[in-house]
Amino acid sequence: MDYIKLSVIGSLIGTISIVLVYIYLYFLYRERHIGMLGLSWLLLLSRYVLFDSGVFVWQQSTVKLTIYQVLIFSSVLLFVGGTYFFVNKPFKKYWLYGTAIIAIISTIMNLTDLSLICKLLIPILFGSFVCFWIGITFIHLQLNGIGPLVTGYAYILWGALNSVMPFTIDMVWFAPLGYLMGGILRFIIALGTLMVYLEKTRNDLIAKEEQYRLLAENAVDVIYYFKIAPVKELSYLSPSVLTVTGYSADEYYADPSIILNLIHPDDQSLFKIFINNPVDQNELPLTLRLVRKDNIIIWIEQKCMAIYGKEGKVIAVEGIVRDITVRKNLEEMASMFERMNMIGNMAATVAHEIRNPMTTVRGYLQILQRRKIYKDDRDKFMLMIEEIDRANSIIQEYLSLSRTKLSNLQKCSLNTIIENLFPLIQANATSAKICSRIDLANIPDLLLDKNEICQMLLNLARNGVEAMSLGGNLTIKTFTQENNVVLAVSDQGPGIPQHVLDNLGTPFITTKTTGTGLGIPICYQIAQRHNAKIEIDTGLGGTTFFISFPITS
Repeated sequence: MDYIKLSVIGSLIGTISIVLVYIYLYFLYRERHIGMLGLSWLLLLSRYVLFDSGVFVWQQSTVKLTIYQVLIFSSVLLFVGGTYFFVNKPFKKYWLYGTAIIAIISTIMNLTDLSLICKLLIPILFGSFVCFWIGITFIHLQLNGIGPLVTGYAYILWGALNSVMPFTIDMVWFAPLGYLMGGILRFIIALGTLMVYLEKTRNDLIAKEEQYRLLAENAVDVIYYFKIAPVKELSYLSPSVLTVTGYSADEYYADPSIILNLIHPDDQSLFKIFINNPVDQNELPLTLRLVRKDNIIIWIEQKCMAIYGKEGKVIAVEGIVRDITVRKNLEEMASMFERMNMIGNMAATVAHEIRNPMTTVRGYLQILQRRKIYKDDRDKFMLMIEEIDRANSIIQEYLSLSRTKLSNLQKCSLNTIIENLFPLIQANATSAKICSRIDLANIPDLLLDKNEICQMLLNLARNGVEAMSLGGNLTIKTFTQENNVVLAVSDQGPGIPQHVLDNLGTPFITTKTTGTGLGIPICYQIAQRHNAKIEIDTGLGGTTFFISFPITS
């Protein structure tokens, strides 16, 4: 009898240990399946304490026997449901229906005169079957480690032990051994379950780390982590830094001072303010220019966040650096168009008021120059009329800027427009002792406004002629590039100064002493209405304007 009590106590210890494991795991993870499995073991423990330990004499009582079986069925259902949720699969309702049918059959059998072995046979075999199923499920878990194998085979052995218990219930010598073996197997299940969750947690952490690593390494923005204390150190820099700056992350790890050499000279003071106190600079993004490894100037926007230690001191800074060059260019273009609209509004308001009195003055000058009394001053009258005409032409350019017009786009040949206009361009170039030529490739027809293209071409050609000294060459070319037709106007002048190039397209910006600075802004407006893009290549050897027109089907 002492051996039996000792075996039951061992069995209780094994069951209590697994209940404690599941309670610990539930408070650690707060997951539904852990709570369900823990509750199932708690029901099983209550069965051992109240019935198997001998607190209640239940073998001859129909009610107590039914309660005994209900505890078995309830724990089995919770085992099945918790296992399904653990492996992230939906619970199959046939388990519920099957358990209900078996429970009804067992209740009916309890009302008969069958032996205790027969009454317990179906519930115990059903529980054993569930143990086999849970064991196989654990064995097939895709986890690195022995936890699933230990837990799975322990469940299978426990199911096998339970399946033979009804047939050995009359063997006095086997009962203590059976209880002891059951307790040991449940203790092994407790250890295996703990191993499974630790391995699962480790795998989840590895998967999340891999996910975040791929996210950081494939991000377009540069992600960094810089330690401040106890030692200043660049801990992490995403590979996208190579695309943004031209230097690889390994080069920054080897020499973090590279960043100081990248900062544009005009933004060095702004960057030093940030370096001296990065915590106070994290409210607004830091915007500055970088000089890439290939000497291209780009704009970047940097936003950081301070990491604090236990003592409330900043121990690290992490942040994101974004290339905003395209956005800056768009902002500059928007600003340029805003200035052009302002000039246009001013021109529309003033131009008509000026042209009317000037027309009157010009008319009277023409009348006065015909009088004999002013015969000797006709050259002076002609000079005044020419100046008035020149003022009128400037006003006309103002009005061209002020008009918000829709282009009359028609399918036509850009080459034909150039060929028809070339004699006029050639005459102007010849009078300035400049050679001119055209080089036209076979290009498709485009949707163009002929008058506007003529105006653009005349403006660019006139600028090219006026930029060159005697003996230069003016070249007008057409060719296809990718999905665009390109019009190129080249001169051999001294090039466009950088301060003018940075503001090209802004009204009144010009390198000519007699220029108005309105020709190029008009060209930009025309290009915009044609969805075309203007690019400029300039240097000491000359300047080329490339106007790219999209090919339309």
